[in-house]
Amino acid sequence: MKSITHKRCPDCGETKPISEWYKNKYNSDGYHGHCKECTRKRARKYAHAHNDIRRTWARQYREQNRDEINEYLRNWSKKNNEESKEIKKRYRESHREELRLKNIEYSKKNKKKIKIKNKRYRKTLIGKRNHLIGQHRRRVKKLGNGGSFSNIEWERLCAKYDYKCLCCGRKKILTVDHIIPVILGGSNSIDNIQPLCRSCNCKKSTKIIDLRR
Repeated sequence: MKSITHKRCPDCGETKPISEWYKNKYNSDGYHGHCKECTRKRARKYAHAHNDIRRTWARQYREQNRDEINEYLRNWSKKNNEESKEIKKRYRESHREELRLKNIEYSKKNKKKIKIKNKRYRKTLIGKRNHLIGQHRRRVKKLGNGGSFSNIEWERLCAKYDYKCLCCGRKKILTVDHIIPVILGGSNSIDNIQPLCRSCNCKKSTKIIDLRR
């Protein structure tokens, strides 16, 4: 077969170098009947015209192969953790309102299920800590003292002192204690916080005592 260097596209009417054509072994010259640009245009036009059919096929495929797809996505997320986080972040930002409405709808339909789940979570050690942190945040916001800290910062602070109460030295459920109490104008930043058990926190009350080492 004689090799060709240029070919004319019947759609755009232009004669283009053979590098602008996709290969096709079923054609006599070994290349597609239309140039790459026109082939892509045709593909987009076809996809747009058959959008509903393609979505139906895709939905059916996902339903029939749900387990395999989920397993593949889990493995891909583990291997590409940072990229996976970035994709999820972009999706949440671009679908913020849609996700908010879905969450509201889900909450209305599954009130009992969510209540039981939250109750179980609050019984766990992390759940108890986060519940107490949330209470402090609401109180500080109401008083307008300013400052904030994340759950990660609180976890690091507890780990620093081996999850022991700084007053009695025992490993118990730790509570957030403001060194300068909120009622006396203390902020809610991590620099003004020390981990104490509930009983020691109650004994300290509104005194200004720094037990950090």
